Amino acid sequence: MEKLLRDAMQTGETWTIIYRSRKNLFSKREIKVLGMNGNRVIAYCFLRQSIRTFYKENILAMEKWRYINHDSTRPWVHQVDIINVARTC
Repeated sequence: MEKLLRDAMQTGETWTIIYRSRKNLFSKREIKVLGMNGNRVIAYCFLRQSIRTFYKENILAMEKWRYINHDSTRPWVHQVDIINVARTC
């Protein structure tokens, strides 16, 4: 997971994460990793439209976003490749 996060930070690509909060709530977030500090990931969160802090141990899975053009009525489709599943609950 550490290498994926570093790569995400260096490339500036958008990633989807499955995240478990401290209150044990699960969410799916689209993020751009801006930096890392110890066990924390600093990222722009598109859901909250702000810079947020995520704990590495609570990132359960990461997927890289890809945009593809299917037809004129759907100019882009969110297609993901599962890159890594950190752990299961």
